[in-house]
Amino acid sequence: MHLSEAKQLLKEKAATMSILCVEDEENARSAIVKILSRYFGTVMEAENGEVALSLYKQHTFDMVLTDLAMPVMNGLVMSHAIKMRNREQKIIVLSGYKEEDYLRVLHNMGITHILLKPLDMTQLIDVLIELL
Repeated sequence: MHLSEAKQLLKEKAATMSILCVEDEENARSAIVKILSRYFGTVMEAENGEVALSLYKQHTFDMVLTDLAMPVMNGLVMSHAIKMRNREQKIIVLSGYKEEDYLRVLHNMGITHILLKPLDMTQLIDVLIELL
């Protein structure tokens, strides 16, 4: 599937869906939210896991996209808390690390989509389509 076809498919499928974007780096978060807003009907954002978890308790999300390393509450702790509330929640983790220990823990939590930074938008779109 060509990138343009993938983008169109994502736009059609995700138009009524919601996603939570969790990223502590403001410029990165803004860029990701801008891209996600092209496809998802609802995009909410949080600067750390604690804020995200508070939003998660108030709203329903089809997907969660989170950074791993963040202050206050990191993506690993937040993802675990979300999975305790909803084992079926689709979570995509972004990380600048290739740490095997993190990857093993995430996989054991049922998180199979881990994207390395810097984020490749084509790869992100592929993963989003896969999770639809």
